[in-house]
Amino acid sequence: MAPEVLVVEGWVEVVGAVAVLWYLYRWTALGQQAICVGQSRRVARLSGIRVARFRTGAFVLAGALAGVAGIFMAGTSSGADPTAGPELLLPAFAAAFLGSTTIQPGRFNPLGSWIAVYFLASGVAGLQLLGAQNYVQDVFYGGALVVALAVSSLAARGGVGNTIGLTTEAQ
Repeated sequence: MAPEVLVVEGWVEVVGAVAVLWYLYRWTALGQQAICVGQSRRVARLSGIRVARFRTGAFVLAGALAGVAGIFMAGTSSGADPTAGPELLLPAFAAAFLGSTTIQPGRFNPLGSWIAVYFLASGVAGLQLLGAQNYVQDVFYGGALVVALAVSSLAARGGVGNTIGLTTEAQ
């Protein structure tokens, strides 16, 4: 008999999405322009990028993706509830900022965000297995967010990269 392999449902899709986003940001002109606009609008404008048009397109795309996420959420909860989203903000912010401290310190990136989501999901699952109350999950997310913001601000100033052997030129 072959041993059973436990795979979380949707794992392949998530790995595929992370790989596509990483490729887009790292190897395409669109991704490089997005990074340039995000780091300095003035430099991007001087480089010939239409910053206002690019930012408008980015916000429209983000709004469309949020709409799709809302449709998925309404479909999985069997109804639309306008108060269903706020409890998802803390984990999302914690994952985003924790992700900006892992692979490329001080910069948001898809692979770092994926690692952060895995870390946070594992931590919450561990807390649930230990029988912790629901409020402890929020404390865990908040603690992770505080640590991530502290490390991210240190990385932006160059403090973390020097202590772990990285420099901003090596990124």
